[in-house]
Amino acid sequence: MAVLDVNLSHRLERFPSSLTIACLILLTFGLQLAHDPVNTLLGRLTLFDLQYAFIPAFASEEPWRWLTAPFLHLAPWHLLNNVAFVLILGSWLEEDLGSLRLAVLFAAGALAGEAIYLVVGQELDIVLGASAGLMAIGGAAIVTERRAPFAGQRRRLAGLTIAATVLLSIGAPALGALGAHVTGALVGLALGLILPPPLRARSRQAAEAEKAAADWLEAKATIEPLPTGDAAFLLQPTRQRAVAVALTVVLIIVAGISIGLQSVFISDTTSATVAVVAAVWTVGIGILFWRRARVPSVRFDVTGMTGDRWRQAIQWSEVKSLYPGRVWSGLYAMGALGFIRQDGKRFTILGAGHNIRSLARRIEAIRLTANRANGEGDRLNGWGDVERRTEP
Repeated sequence: MAVLDVNLSHRLERFPSSLTIACLILLTFGLQLAHDPVNTLLGRLTLFDLQYAFIPAFASEEPWRWLTAPFLHLAPWHLLNNVAFVLILGSWLEEDLGSLRLAVLFAAGALAGEAIYLVVGQELDIVLGASAGLMAIGGAAIVTERRAPFAGQRRRLAGLTIAATVLLSIGAPALGALGAHVTGALVGLALGLILPPPLRARSRQAAEAEKAAADWLEAKATIEPLPTGDAAFLLQPTRQRAVAVALTVVLIIVAGISIGLQSVFISDTTSATVAVVAAVWTVGIGILFWRRARVPSVRFDVTGMTGDRWRQAIQWSEVKSLYPGRVWSGLYAMGALGFIRQDGKRFTILGAGHNIRSLARRIEAIRLTANRANGEGDRLNGWGDVERRTEP
């Protein structure tokens, strides 16, 4: 647990902008609940919301609305959606661009999303929520730092999120401010194209990758084969990971229920219908996530590895090298074991919540035991790994 706490604290320190935005959103929602818990939970505007939301008619005389409106949220689903966005995609982009750029993107998108209503909106339009700032982050994620790890996955996630948000705003105007969302995304795209390249972040990532590779090669040199009777391990999710998955599923389902409750108070029939569909869809996503997030058990022993979802076992003779690594970026990095096959193909097994470096050492020790059992030597190949050599 101590190792987990240290790793988590280091990652939290790495994303100050994303975490600050998320904390301000949560703190503000706490104030909304304190003033009118029932209506806030049901997704109805309260007097507190009207006092601090952005309303064009009052923007010049009450300038604090520019700053407070982005952190107000209309309902639990609105809150959970935006907090998840900034913690996942926001921290992902902060990892590659740096904290200052992310803060600039969010602030520019949020302010532009409000300002557009001074031009095209009505004087009494009510604008609240962090969505415009988050759309700016999403827009920038599409066009910036294409050489970053998992940049392709990040672009697809950002594009899908923007498209879903805009479509929801069109289909259910009562649930989304279309002008703010589109403006925020366009601002993010523009800033993403003109922001200076994140040379410091890129250099840091390269240095960290080199150090991780060197540390692993050094650690491998100290690994000894296990006694044959101990050379077996069943990889299953840790309790912490199971709790995290369960909590995520609960939050997704709560968001779906919140959308469904809010549909009752929407007077526009079309918006209410879309809200019901979105509620059912969200609950379905939660159930699907529960099914997909369950990591299958994998058994490692001297014969190789066998997984619950694999058609056939993988023999150690098919594996050239293994190494610990990450398959995600940002605050929610997930550890995994990477394997390079003899034919050059690669595959990955998620660490299921285990300390990935310790897990890699244990699996490598089992593999060395298998090599010894098969009469193989310990000559190193170009991967810094043991090379197969049958003793005469």
